[in-house]
This record gives sequence, structure tokens and C-alpha cells, in this order.
Amino acid sequence: MKKLIITDPYRKKLGKIHEKKNLERKIKAKKRRKIGSKSTGGNSTSEIIDYFLNNSKGKDRSKYVDGKWRITIPEYFSFITNPNKAIDVLYSVCVVARKKGFMKIWFDHRKCKVLDLGASTVLDILVLELTRERPSMKKWLMGGYFSEDEKVNNLLKCTGLLEHLAIPEHKPPLSLREKFIKLDLIEGYKSTQLKEKDSQAQETASERFAKYFSECFKKTGYILADEGQSKLMEMIAEVIDNAERHSGFNQWFAMAYMDQSSDLEDIGECQLTIFSFGRSIYQSFKEGDTLQETLDDMKSLATRHRKREFFSPQQKYSEEDLWTMYSLQDGVSSTNSPGKGTGTIKMIDAFQKLGDSVFEYKNPEMVLVSGSSRIFFDKTYQLQEVTIKRDQRQIIAFNDVNSLEERPNPKHVHSIDNYFPGTLLNMKFFMDKKYLKGYKGAEEQ
Repeated sequence: MKKLIITDPYRKKLGKIHEKKNLERKIKAKKRRKIGSKSTGGNSTSEIIDYFLNNSKGKDRSKYVDGKWRITIPEYFSFITNPNKAIDVLYSVCVVARKKGFMKIWFDHRKCKVLDLGASTVLDILVLELTRERPSMKKWLMGGYFSEDEKVNNLLKCTGLLEHLAIPEHKPPLSLREKFIKLDLIEGYKSTQLKEKDSQAQETASERFAKYFSECFKKTGYILADEGQSKLMEMIAEVIDNAERHSGFNQWFAMAYMDQSSDLEDIGECQLTIFSFGRSIYQSFKEGDTLQETLDDMKSLATRHRKREFFSPQQKYSEEDLWTMYSLQDGVSSTNSPGKGTGTIKMIDAFQKLGDSVFEYKNPEMVLVSGSSRIFFDKTYQLQEVTIKRDQRQIIAFNDVNSLEERPNPKHVHSIDNYFPGTLLNMKFFMDKKYLKGYKGAEEQ
């Protein structure tokens, strides 16, 4: 079985790279007053790793075998299909990161068949945090096994851990790199002292997203018009704003790609993820500066669900799930600011419509995981206009009557056994030339 290993010569080079990055990171931290690491006795430890370790409810799946800490990546390493096992892997990395002395970490991808961008990128962030807090290569060795699935290996090399560690031995050939259109990993920051720069940072990230999507659309023969770019940037900016407000670290992460390595012509698989560590959506609404009217509406709706005995651990549906779902609705925001609260759901709705395919087995799927709540989107339920308090609002209630008064479909809104200490959005959709050609609303969208 083919191994992926960081060799000794490269470990020294990587150490110098991380020493340089750590110095740059310390300078930026002083300027931004960014929370990210803390000093203990001269050593810098990652607060992100500590926070994940102390707040997630994962299970440690690492095993000490042949002098190495082995972490087995599950068959579905995905927040879309298997969030509990994904969190177990991430928690295991944090547990191993706190082992003392020389450390060997081995990531075993042999059984992995599905690798989604959200799970992959969170793993990469935790591993990068580990390498930053242990810049001396005398303290660790990292390696592992490739998957038996070629697609998983392509993602590892082009968008995953091997890409972010920049390991030269496993650099993908040009023929493979050309099949990926990527929005490289963005580490965004927010400082309460620098409001104007926050806005500029969001705008820059939104522009990068718009440029990325424009390149993807060009591959299908479409051009993202100025109005479309403007709408997309507006939606992305609000999603980023949400990520910043929920974050306990004044920091958020984003990445996207389009994979055209499939044998099918004129179709690319796209994935996009945006996430932050910190408060869940539920915590943000309960503990934040939420509009009193919104808070009253949420509490009243929760009371009615409770009276009808909708909340049940056996049914995996809780008040937290309801509040998380409610937060997605038109006009709902966790801040005391009118006009917020539509960006995330509008973006999901747009790419559910545009990101479909003529192939029945290729369906857009999107997931929001926050705390112990998971909201799953596919083509089953769509945004619909509903009259609420004499106002027309776009609502998605995930049930057949599209009513927030009724219990949502447990496949689409439910509790997970573990806990993700933050909020993560992962979208999978397609750029299918044949589908877009037959979709009447493509030009308008």
C-alpha cells in the first residue's frame, strides 16, 4: 500500500517555513489583537486545538500502533453524510496533538471513499495549527496511507492535506492540476478595533469568490454578468459576516474547488466550505444582541413545538435544532440590525437551482452543522413565499406543508450525537453545461 510521508530533508525545510510563518503570525497577532494561540512557558500552543478539544463531544479514535499514533479516516469523511465520524477524527487529532514528547502521526485513508471539502479543510486547519505550535521538526513526524480510491487521492493532492503542507514528493502532475479550478484557503480575520478594514477584508474575500465562480461558469459557456457578480458578492459577504459574528476567535476560513477530472464531459463537481470556531448559531441567538421581537418569536415557536411533544432525544430533534433552522429564514438575524439574515439561505437556494445536473445520481447537497444541530439541503424542499404577520417572507420549513409550526423532516433537520464547536457550511453542486442550457432561468439567475 502506497504511503504518504514527510521525508527528513523536507521536514527541515518545512520547519524553516513554519518558523518564518510563525514570526509573521506573531506580528499580525499584535496588530490585529487576534486570538489564536497562547504562550505557556515560552511555547506557543494553539487555542483552536484547545477549544476544539474542550468543547467538541467527539470520541478519540486514535490508536498507538508500531510506535505511531494512527488516525483512521472513515469511509465517508464528510459533514454532508457522516458528521459524527468526521468530528471523531477531528477530535482525535486534537487529543494526539496534546501528547508529550516526540510524536508520530499517521493518517490512514485506505478505507476512505468520500472526502468532502468541509471535513478535509477543518482537518487541515488543525494539522496546520499543530505544525505552527511545534515548529521544531524534532518534535513530530507525519505520514500515512493513500486511499484505494483515486478520486480521494486526487483531492488530497490538489485540495487537501498534501496541498496545504506543500509536500513536493506528492505534488500532483500538471495534467491533474489543470482539471481543478480552486479558490485557495482563505483565513479571514476580524478586529473590533478596525471596522473599516473588516469591511475591506469581506469585500476582498467576496471578490475572490465571485472571480472563482466566474471561472467555473466560463467552463460551461456562461458568463457571470455584473449584476450576478454583485448579488453573489452580497450573499457571500453576509455569510462571511455570520461566520465572523459566531466565531470566538475573530477568525473564519473558506475554500472552494471545481473538479473536472470526471470522465463525463462538460460537467464539474464543485464544493465550497465556510466555517468558524466559537459559539453555535443557537448560542449566538440566546446569548447575543438579538432583536427582542426575533427572540420572542423563537421562544414562542419553541413553546408550541414543546407542547406538541415534537422535541425528543429519541427522534433527535431539540430546541437547538429548531432555533438553528429558524435562523435561516428570511429576515432573521442574531444581531440587532435590520435587513440581515438572508444571505446564507439565498446562496443555498441559488446553487440548488443552478447547481443541478442532467444525471439523476448527481444531485446538489448542502449541509449546515452548528453545535449539535445539522440542517441538510437537497432538492426535496425549496424556499417558498409565505405570509407571516402580513409580510411576505421566503421560508423553508423542511416539511410537506412548508410550515414552521410543524415538525421538520428528521432527515433534514436533526441533532447529531457529537458537537461541532462552531458553525460550518458545506455545499456540493455541479456545473453541468447540458443542464444549464436547458434551464430556463439560467440567464436570469
